[in-house]
Amino acid sequence: MGKGAVLNWVLKDCLGKVVRMLWASKMGRKFDPDAKRWRFRSSLLYSLGNLMEIITYIYPPLFLLLATGANCLKQVSMLTSSSTRNALYQSFKDPNRENIGDITAKGEAQISVVDLLGMASGILLTGVVGTSVTRVMSVFVVLQGLEIAAMYMQIRAVVFRTLNFERLWKMAAGYVRGEGTTGPEDAADRERI
Repeated sequence: MGKGAVLNWVLKDCLGKVVRMLWASKMGRKFDPDAKRWRFRSSLLYSLGNLMEIITYIYPPLFLLLATGANCLKQVSMLTSSSTRNALYQSFKDPNRENIGDITAKGEAQISVVDLLGMASGILLTGVVGTSVTRVMSVFVVLQGLEIAAMYMQIRAVVFRTLNFERLWKMAAGYVRGEGTTGPEDAADRERI
């Protein structure tokens, strides 16, 4: 029994890593041109993975299937997030100096602070919410909605000074219509996430 459980757990984690590698080989080149959109999608995938993990509590007989799916989604999300992070950090770079290392270090430090605050909040909320499925799901929906809204606003604030297909198309269309060309800030405001 114990060996079977360990084997199932290892297979779940291995499958997540395999899916991550397959995702990297298939999608890797698509992240740079649309970093904002892919970063937001990664947040949605991670949320779905978290939801599947909660559902394992509701349907214990499907634990392995749900946990494997959740792990696969979270692995894809983490790869996508880390792959788009550098493009987002580049948008904050000072054009007059090389400071991408400083920006990356500060960004990673912010991620660590948010993770620690999230863990502390989760521990405190557990005492208040308890283990009721209804309460856990309610808190999850509220917090996940806030996280997705915050991610959307964060991504909307990023201004790229380079062109991707969508920004180029909108700029060319504006020029053809006689509206002239727009600056990076206007393009970022009109860019779809």
